[in-house]
Amino acid sequence: MNLVNFPPDKLEEDVLNQIIAGALAKITESGAVLAGGHSVENDEPKFGLSVVGVMISARMRGMSLGDVFDGLINGIKGVTVGAIILGLAVTLGNVSEKLGTSSYLIGLTRDHILLVPYILQPLLLFLCMIISFSIGSSWGTYAVVFPIAVPLAYSVNPDPFYITLTFAAIIGGAVFGDQCSPISDTTILSAMVSGADLMDHVNTQLPIALMAAGLAAVIYTIIGYINFG
Repeated sequence: MNLVNFPPDKLEEDVLNQIIAGALAKITESGAVLAGGHSVENDEPKFGLSVVGVMISARMRGMSLGDVFDGLINGIKGVTVGAIILGLAVTLGNVSEKLGTSSYLIGLTRDHILLVPYILQPLLLFLCMIISFSIGSSWGTYAVVFPIAVPLAYSVNPDPFYITLTFAAIIGGAVFGDQCSPISDTTILSAMVSGADLMDHVNTQLPIALMAAGLAAVIYTIIGYINFG
């Protein structure tokens, strides 16, 4: 079992000691015995060790070897589409950075937004809602929007509160699509676990989510107008 992945160049050793002490306390509380352990210093995360550790633990708890490997394969299948979407989104973000998309959009829109700076957050909220609903991924939306929207917001007003509002609008809009899109893994899994029809689940979520999004847009506009209008 992996207890902790620890960056020794970024955190003090006392923090690591506290983490290990907490893990040991939980092991003792559960009645298990810590037989030993070792550490590996490497810049790359050892995700494979975690997967193998979970598989061994499941086998020791009585799960058949076939079920263990079936669970592994089903888990891989479940995250493949999301991983592809996220990978393509990151690639798109890198391409946008190389092409100077952020600088181009800042030059194109900055003068107009300066006239009404309080409108940026509602616009980003609705833009992220559309993108995340279309691709079914909040993380993919972050990868596309953040590299462009944050520099734009900073060029309009470098005030930390203005940047915070921008972050909140992007995250809120992205999560909207992640929760409501019929192609989102979150939406699909929620419907499967609850035994509901997928589109019934989507249709019952949309009115509430749209109402919350509309209210958020109004609040962003009011706060922005009061502070930056």
